[in-house]
Amino acid sequence: MSTAPRKRTRAASVPPFAKILRRHLGCDPASIAIVGDSFPLRAIGDLQLAVDDWLRVPGRRREMVGVVTDRHVVRLGALASPPPSERKHGWAADVGPVEYSAVPLADGGSLASVERGLLLLSDGDARLAILVAGPCGEPYIRQVRVEVGAATQPESERFLQQLRDGMRRRSIFRGRSLSIGADRQGEMEVRFQALPKVAREDVILPPGVLERIERNTVRFTHHAEALHAMGRHLKRGLLLYGPPGTGKTFSAMFLASQMPDRTVLMVTGRAVGLIEQVAVMARQLAPATVVFEDVDLIAEDRRTTQNACATPVMFELLNAMDGLAEDADVLFVLTTNRPEVLEPVLAARPGRVDQAIEIPLPDEACRDRLIARYGEGMRLALTDHAAVIARTAGTSAAFIKELLRRAALIAADASPGAASPEVNDGHVRDAMQEMLVDGGSMTRTLLGVAGAGA
Repeated sequence: MSTAPRKRTRAASVPPFAKILRRHLGCDPASIAIVGDSFPLRAIGDLQLAVDDWLRVPGRRREMVGVVTDRHVVRLGALASPPPSERKHGWAADVGPVEYSAVPLADGGSLASVERGLLLLSDGDARLAILVAGPCGEPYIRQVRVEVGAATQPESERFLQQLRDGMRRRSIFRGRSLSIGADRQGEMEVRFQALPKVAREDVILPPGVLERIERNTVRFTHHAEALHAMGRHLKRGLLLYGPPGTGKTFSAMFLASQMPDRTVLMVTGRAVGLIEQVAVMARQLAPATVVFEDVDLIAEDRRTTQNACATPVMFELLNAMDGLAEDADVLFVLTTNRPEVLEPVLAARPGRVDQAIEIPLPDEACRDRLIARYGEGMRLALTDHAAVIARTAGTSAAFIKELLRRAALIAADASPGAASPEVNDGHVRDAMQEMLVDGGSMTRTLLGVAGAGA
């Protein structure tokens, strides 16, 4: 919310905010102790919730005063004791309406959060003044500044730390699924992402594979307290590798469903230069799961990152993983179609990834289950089921899903007007011809067919 520039108020004997602060704090505003901190703009909702949480204690009160100014930067010290030039030409800030920002929430609603205003807090005899100074329409300001003023420095520092703790504890992002990207200026962009609920029976993998994934993730979370008590570290890295379309991302979605109390950070390609910020956010929102898809692309990326010049971004990721405290309950899930690209990098930084698990192409039993799974809701009438299973050898789960979708389309074309046409062997055979032969090698590659590029 922006504020139109205003002319400075005429000089008066007492600056307007100095008078307000003297009345509230009960001391000379020029002598108050001020401490401050800057937070990412995305944390403005967390700040609002932290203040609201503090006010829930009986006896605590809040008064809010708006700050109107044509200056881009507002400081509590300047409000309390304006420079001499303002005494001559007029005060740069005046009392006005409190400005709010509507912060989107995971449920589709919004949280009205103070973006610019002076909060006068009371807790018994204790008095505090909190200045919240956000961008208020200035696009190049990407942070919100919070300054705390009190009669003594320990009081100011103590409350600012309470705010930091409350923001971490009450964050609007905690326990949510988030998509982490970057905007055009390269700044971190965080959006809520609705992930599908994946049941265990929906994950179709060869025997033992899902159990190994669970043991290195779900079981760790289940026994986190016991492991911590035994001095075992909680941070861990899991690499899922295998051909395209075999279910690596789907397995990551399954883990998110099985550990609903964890914050999930899905890192997109544009955020690879923000790895350190992602790691910091994961630590603050722990327990957390960070998912990097197609991490082989990161391994080959030698762009300049925030703290290194021409260093492979994969090293930045591994260093960020290593930099987390041993007791940080953060799980990194990395996926790749090309493990051979990653192996030299991982060998140069041993210990960051604790377990690598192959997600192979589905075997005969898995293909049978996949046909049944993706055939749900269809009138599937196959007279030679075994032939379909045999013909799909070397294909991925993604291929089988698309195969049945194409067969359903062909059946619908053959029976115009039918509400639910029957899908028979011929429809499946035609769909397979279209995908394996007519579509060429590129289609086969896109659908994860073994040896498609040969």
